[in-house]
Amino acid sequence: GEAPEKRPALHVWQRAVAAHLTLLARVGQRESDGLAEALSFQQSVLRLAPIGLAVGRRRLGGELEFRLWNDEMLRITGYDQEEVNQRGWSSVAFGADQTERGEAFLARMASDPRIVQTQVEISARDGTARSLQVSGCRIGAGPADWFLIAVFDRTEQSRLEGRVREKQRMESLGLLAGGIAHDFNNLLTGIVGHASLIESGCQESSELLESIGEIRRATDHASGL
Repeated sequence: GEAPEKRPALHVWQRAVAAHLTLLARVGQRESDGLAEALSFQQSVLRLAPIGLAVGRRRLGGELEFRLWNDEMLRITGYDQEEVNQRGWSSVAFGADQTERGEAFLARMASDPRIVQTQVEISARDGTARSLQVSGCRIGAGPADWFLIAVFDRTEQSRLEGRVREKQRMESLGLLAGGIAHDFNNLLTGIVGHASLIESGCQESSELLESIGEIRRATDHASGL
Protein backbone atom coordinates (compact mmCIF):
# COMPACT_ATOMS: atom_id res chain seq x y z
CA GLY A 1 0.00 0.00 0.00
CA GLU A 2 2.97 2.37 0.48
CA ALA A 3 4.55 1.99 -2.97
CA PRO A 4 4.12 4.83 -5.47
CA GLU A 5 1.29 4.11 -7.86
CA LYS A 6 -0.20 5.85 -10.84
CA ARG A 7 -3.96 6.26 -10.89
CA PRO A 8 -5.49 7.64 -14.11
CA ALA A 9 -8.38 9.27 -12.24
CA LEU A 10 -6.04 11.23 -10.02
CA HIS A 11 -3.94 12.32 -12.99
CA VAL A 12 -7.08 13.94 -14.41
CA TRP A 13 -7.62 15.93 -11.22
CA GLN A 14 -3.91 16.72 -11.05
CA ARG A 15 -4.14 18.42 -14.45
CA ALA A 16 -7.36 20.19 -13.44
CA VAL A 17 -5.76 21.56 -10.28
CA ALA A 18 -2.64 22.66 -12.16
CA ALA A 19 -4.83 24.55 -14.65
CA HIS A 20 -6.75 26.10 -11.76
CA LEU A 21 -3.56 27.28 -10.05
CA THR A 22 -2.28 28.76 -13.32
CA LEU A 23 -5.52 30.67 -13.78
CA LEU A 24 -5.43 31.76 -10.15
CA ALA A 25 -1.98 33.29 -10.71
CA ARG A 26 -3.20 35.08 -13.86
CA VAL A 27 -6.20 36.54 -12.03
CA GLY A 28 -3.84 37.80 -9.34
CA GLN A 29 -1.76 39.59 -11.95
CA ARG A 30 -4.56 41.46 -13.71
CA GLU A 31 -8.26 42.11 -13.39
CA SER A 32 -10.53 40.39 -15.90
CA ASP A 33 -14.18 39.48 -15.69
CA GLY A 34 -13.59 36.55 -18.03
CA LEU A 35 -10.74 35.17 -15.95
CA ALA A 36 -12.67 35.62 -12.74
CA GLU A 37 -15.67 33.79 -14.21
CA ALA A 38 -13.47 30.93 -15.42
CA LEU A 39 -11.80 30.74 -12.00
CA SER A 40 -15.17 30.57 -10.26
CA PHE A 41 -16.26 27.75 -12.57
CA GLN A 42 -13.07 25.77 -11.90
CA GLN A 43 -13.50 26.22 -8.15
CA SER A 44 -17.04 24.86 -8.37
CA VAL A 45 -15.89 21.81 -10.33
CA LEU A 46 -13.16 21.01 -7.82
CA ARG A 47 -15.41 21.62 -4.84
CA LEU A 48 -18.12 19.32 -6.16
CA ALA A 49 -15.74 16.56 -7.32
CA PRO A 50 -16.88 13.00 -6.43
CA ILE A 51 -13.60 12.31 -4.61
CA GLY A 52 -12.04 14.14 -1.71
CA LEU A 53 -9.71 16.85 -3.01
CA ALA A 54 -7.49 19.22 -1.05
CA VAL A 55 -4.89 21.66 -2.33
CA GLY A 56 -2.41 23.38 -0.06
CA ARG A 57 1.05 24.81 0.48
CA ARG A 58 3.58 24.18 3.20
CA ARG A 59 3.68 26.62 6.08
CA LEU A 60 6.94 27.64 7.77
CA GLY A 61 6.54 24.80 10.26
CA GLY A 62 6.25 22.27 7.45
CA GLU A 63 2.53 21.55 7.87
CA LEU A 64 0.16 22.06 4.94
CA GLU A 65 -2.16 25.04 4.82
CA PHE A 66 -5.07 24.33 2.53
CA ARG A 67 -6.66 26.75 0.09
CA LEU A 68 -9.11 24.11 -1.13
CA TRP A 69 -10.86 21.45 0.97
CA ASN A 70 -13.80 20.25 -1.07
CA ASP A 71 -17.26 19.03 -0.08
CA GLU A 72 -16.31 15.35 -0.27
CA MET A 73 -13.39 15.95 2.10
CA LEU A 74 -15.83 17.57 4.51
CA ARG A 75 -18.20 14.60 4.23
CA ILE A 76 -15.43 12.03 4.75
CA THR A 77 -13.67 13.68 7.69
CA GLY A 78 -16.35 15.90 9.19
CA TYR A 79 -13.91 18.83 9.29
CA ASP A 80 -14.01 21.97 7.17
CA GLN A 81 -11.02 23.80 5.68
CA GLU A 82 -10.54 26.22 8.58
CA GLU A 83 -10.66 23.43 11.17
CA VAL A 84 -8.17 21.31 9.21
CA ASN A 85 -5.73 24.21 8.98
CA GLN A 86 -6.02 24.65 12.75
CA ARG A 87 -5.72 20.96 13.68
CA GLY A 88 -3.17 20.00 11.05
CA TRP A 89 -3.93 17.78 8.06
CA SER A 90 -1.86 14.85 9.37
CA SER A 91 -4.08 14.61 12.42
CA VAL A 92 -7.25 14.70 10.32
CA ALA A 93 -6.19 12.45 7.41
CA PHE A 94 -4.14 9.91 9.39
CA GLY A 95 -5.51 10.15 12.91
CA ALA A 96 -4.30 12.05 15.96
CA ASP A 97 -2.04 9.15 16.97
CA GLN A 98 -0.39 8.83 13.53
CA THR A 99 0.73 12.37 12.72
CA GLU A 100 4.29 11.15 12.10
CA ARG A 101 2.95 8.93 9.34
CA GLY A 102 1.26 11.95 7.77
CA GLU A 103 4.48 13.94 7.95
CA ALA A 104 6.36 11.08 6.28
CA PHE A 105 3.73 10.96 3.53
CA LEU A 106 4.15 14.70 2.93
CA ALA A 107 7.93 14.22 2.73
CA ARG A 108 7.43 11.53 0.10
CA MET A 109 5.20 13.85 -1.94
CA ALA A 110 7.83 16.56 -1.77
CA SER A 111 10.65 14.28 -2.94
CA ASP A 112 8.89 11.96 -5.40
CA PRO A 113 7.58 13.40 -8.70
CA ARG A 114 5.11 10.55 -9.00
CA ILE A 115 1.77 10.08 -7.30
CA VAL A 116 2.19 8.34 -3.96
CA GLN A 117 -0.51 6.62 -1.97
CA THR A 118 -1.25 4.78 1.23
CA GLN A 119 -4.17 3.16 3.07
CA VAL A 120 -5.38 4.57 6.39
CA GLU A 121 -8.08 3.84 8.92
CA ILE A 122 -9.44 6.92 10.68
CA SER A 123 -12.22 7.97 12.99
CA ALA A 124 -14.19 10.84 11.50
CA ARG A 125 -15.37 13.77 13.59
CA ASP A 126 -18.65 12.00 14.43
CA GLY A 127 -16.79 8.84 15.48
CA THR A 128 -17.51 6.92 12.26
CA ALA A 129 -14.70 4.52 11.35
CA ARG A 130 -13.55 5.07 7.78
CA SER A 131 -11.19 3.16 5.51
CA LEU A 132 -9.42 5.57 3.17
CA GLN A 133 -7.02 5.48 0.27
CA VAL A 134 -4.94 8.65 0.40
CA SER A 135 -3.08 9.72 -2.72
CA GLY A 136 -0.97 12.79 -3.21
CA CYS A 137 1.46 14.58 -5.48
CA ARG A 138 3.44 17.80 -5.80
CA ILE A 139 2.33 20.39 -8.34
CA GLY A 140 5.18 22.66 -9.39
CA ALA A 141 8.91 22.51 -8.92
CA GLY A 142 9.86 25.41 -6.70
CA PRO A 143 9.95 26.49 -3.05
CA ALA A 144 6.30 27.55 -3.25
CA ASP A 145 5.06 24.16 -4.46
CA TRP A 146 1.41 23.25 -4.20
CA PHE A 147 0.36 19.80 -3.03
CA LEU A 148 -2.71 17.91 -4.16
CA ILE A 149 -4.27 15.39 -1.77
CA ALA A 150 -6.97 13.04 -3.01
CA VAL A 151 -8.93 10.79 -0.69
CA PHE A 152 -10.99 7.83 -1.87
CA ASP A 153 -13.49 6.62 0.72
CA ARG A 154 -13.22 2.81 0.70
CA THR A 155 -15.37 2.29 3.80
CA GLU A 156 -18.33 0.68 2.05
CA GLN A 157 -16.08 -1.29 -0.29
CA SER A 158 -14.09 -2.61 2.67
CA ARG A 159 -17.33 -3.55 4.42
CA LEU A 160 -18.56 -5.45 1.37
CA GLU A 161 -15.20 -7.17 0.98
CA GLY A 162 -15.44 -8.20 4.64
CA ARG A 163 -18.89 -9.68 4.05
CA VAL A 164 -17.61 -11.61 1.03
CA ARG A 165 -14.70 -12.97 3.07
CA GLU A 166 -17.05 -13.95 5.89
CA LYS A 167 -19.38 -15.69 3.42
CA GLN A 168 -16.46 -17.56 1.89
CA ARG A 169 -15.26 -18.56 5.36
CA MET A 170 -18.70 -19.88 6.30
CA GLU A 171 -18.92 -21.78 3.01
CA SER A 172 -15.51 -23.34 3.67
CA LEU A 173 -16.61 -24.31 7.19
CA GLY A 174 -19.78 -25.81 5.73
CA LEU A 175 -17.80 -27.90 3.26
CA LEU A 176 -15.44 -29.01 6.01
CA ALA A 177 -18.32 -29.91 8.32
CA GLY A 178 -20.05 -31.80 5.50
CA GLY A 179 -16.88 -33.77 4.80
CA ILE A 180 -16.43 -34.61 8.47
CA ALA A 181 -20.07 -35.72 8.76
CA HIS A 182 -19.68 -37.94 5.70
CA ASP A 183 -16.55 -39.59 7.10
CA PHE A 184 -18.21 -39.97 10.50
CA ASN A 185 -21.22 -41.71 8.99
CA ASN A 186 -18.90 -44.06 7.10
CA LEU A 187 -17.24 -44.97 10.41
CA LEU A 188 -20.62 -45.59 12.03
CA THR A 189 -21.67 -47.78 9.12
CA GLY A 190 -18.56 -49.89 9.60
CA ILE A 191 -19.16 -50.19 13.34
CA VAL A 192 -22.79 -51.22 12.87
CA GLY A 193 -21.80 -53.73 10.18
CA HIS A 194 -19.22 -55.43 12.37
CA ALA A 195 -21.59 -55.43 15.34
CA SER A 196 -24.18 -57.22 13.17
CA LEU A 197 -21.62 -59.85 12.16
CA ILE A 198 -20.71 -60.49 15.77
CA GLU A 199 -24.37 -60.63 16.74
CA SER A 200 -25.17 -63.19 14.06
CA GLY A 201 -22.47 -65.51 15.41
CA CYS A 202 -23.57 -65.29 19.05
CA GLN A 203 -25.96 -67.56 20.84
CA GLU A 204 -29.07 -66.04 22.32
CA SER A 205 -27.72 -66.45 25.82
CA SER A 206 -24.35 -64.86 25.04
CA GLU A 207 -23.28 -61.96 27.26
CA LEU A 208 -22.00 -60.22 24.13
CA LEU A 209 -25.56 -59.51 22.95
CA GLU A 210 -26.06 -56.89 25.65
CA SER A 211 -22.83 -55.13 24.64
CA ILE A 212 -23.80 -55.31 20.99
CA GLY A 213 -27.14 -53.71 21.88
CA GLU A 214 -25.28 -50.83 23.56
CA ILE A 215 -23.15 -50.41 20.44
CA ARG A 216 -26.26 -50.21 18.26
CA ARG A 217 -27.94 -47.68 20.55
CA ALA A 218 -24.79 -45.55 20.63
CA THR A 219 -24.38 -45.58 16.85
CA ASP A 220 -28.07 -44.79 16.29
CA HIS A 221 -27.71 -41.79 18.60
CA ALA A 222 -24.48 -40.67 16.91
CA SER A 223 -26.00 -40.92 13.41
CA GLY A 224 -28.78 -38.56 14.51
CA LEU A 225 -26.37 -35.82 15.56
